[in-house]
Amino acid sequence: MASLKVFGVNGTGEGEFRYPNGIAVSNKGEIAVIDTCNHRVQLFESDGVFLRSFGTQGVTDGCMNFPYCGTFDSDGNIIVTDSDNHRVQVFSSAGELIRVIASENLRNPWGVCMAGDGNIAVCSGGEKGEVQVYSPEGTLLKQFSDPKTNNRPSYVTYSHEKYFVSYSDDQCVKVFDGQGSFLSDIGESGFCDGQFNRPRGLAVDQHDQLLVCDGWNNRIQVFSLEGKFLTKFGSRGKEPGQCIFPIDLSITPDGQILVCEVKGERVQVFQGKNISIEQT
Repeated sequence: MASLKVFGVNGTGEGEFRYPNGIAVSNKGEIAVIDTCNHRVQLFESDGVFLRSFGTQGVTDGCMNFPYCGTFDSDGNIIVTDSDNHRVQVFSSAGELIRVIASENLRNPWGVCMAGDGNIAVCSGGEKGEVQVYSPEGTLLKQFSDPKTNNRPSYVTYSHEKYFVSYSDDQCVKVFDGQGSFLSDIGESGFCDGQFNRPRGLAVDQHDQLLVCDGWNNRIQVFSLEGKFLTKFGSRGKEPGQCIFPIDLSITPDGQILVCEVKGERVQVFQGKNISIEQT
């Protein structure tokens, strides 16, 4: 699949990235890239034109120390996992700090998503990794994991009252119900269709298709919500449509797919498709 647009290069200037690990898009189409090793968030128009950035390295509130992932809430605020500071920070779209969320067991948070009723789901590390769900005010509501693994969760998305969670070390996506009870695995280790080599970011599109960043296989895989493999796109390389370790993705309001490459240090835009209709 050819990409519609590519933006971003290695660097520290405006519109430049150093190992970005996260991408999110607001209801208005504004794009936030979590620029991890520049310790900041950069915002872009829907066409990839740079708007503004905020953040600097540090440990005080409002600063960041290797921010990892982000999501927008319904008010357009940006929720950022501040990984090496072991906390989540909520900013306005202008970069003003609104709230800091932290708890005793929140360690090196990675993926984050909105999880219904304004709640926030976070992938936490620590001795036993788990998904933690917080209220909009930052109260810990529940925490859960698959009892069969001690590996940490990587990224999370919430759809149809289910949590879809990538476990990079387990080479799969795990599905949990709305209460956090384990339901099933999607995928296994490998290089064939439906198999993974370090899965990370994931999202559900408008056609109820689950898209997963298949990191070291340098591709995006598309599944039904029941876990059936549908299609894939991407291959290793630097040309448009190719990628080097896609680590996160997000779906725009008009159905385009934004893919963030941590090793390629850029963002590519693809046109989404309803694969189920194409295969009938």
